[in-house]
Amino acid sequence: SKHVAISKEQIYMINDLPLKPFSAKFEAQQYFLFSYYSLGMNLTDIANLKWSDIIGNKISYLRQKTNKRINVPITDNIRSIIDFFRPTESPYTNTFIFPILDLNVHITPSQIKDRIKKVNKRVNRDLKKFAELLGIDVNLHFYIARHTMASTLKKAGQSVTAIKEIMGHEDEKTTQGYLDSLDEDIFTEAANLL
Repeated sequence: SKHVAISKEQIYMINDLPLKPFSAKFEAQQYFLFSYYSLGMNLTDIANLKWSDIIGNKISYLRQKTNKRINVPITDNIRSIIDFFRPTESPYTNTFIFPILDLNVHITPSQIKDRIKKVNKRVNRDLKKFAELLGIDVNLHFYIARHTMASTLKKAGQSVTAIKEIMGHEDEKTTQGYLDSLDEDIFTEAANLL
């Protein structure tokens, strides 16, 4: 089924795999971990992140699927991933954080979509290899980072309402009144649980 999660321990196992920096496998590992630590960001949003989306201690981006603005607190886990991809030369504010899209190559919406699809396929192939290697008995794919994030928060005692808000889901009409009063702290608290 689609809604499979792995354990926090298994996330750490994936994190600890020694991979050659900037190899395809290393990138697969980093994107998967970044998705988990960034409160379940999907690959399209990860691919489109620019250095200019970092505002203070947050990554502020528009979730493409819903057009909702999401602010992800930059935890130590996130910082160590993005620092790895930080270019040495500046200014680089208009460039993408991750080497998925190239401003000079992926120009039209269909080129962008095809490229993300291709990377997603490659990442999923590598994730399956990680699962085999680590004895994780799950059909490991990119989306599992998002489900694992949600289930980790639930196990840590976060409310379903808070998790729904963190995941940027739309179907929260009934809880909207309550959600309007939720402040940014739930995001920070949540990110620190991962």
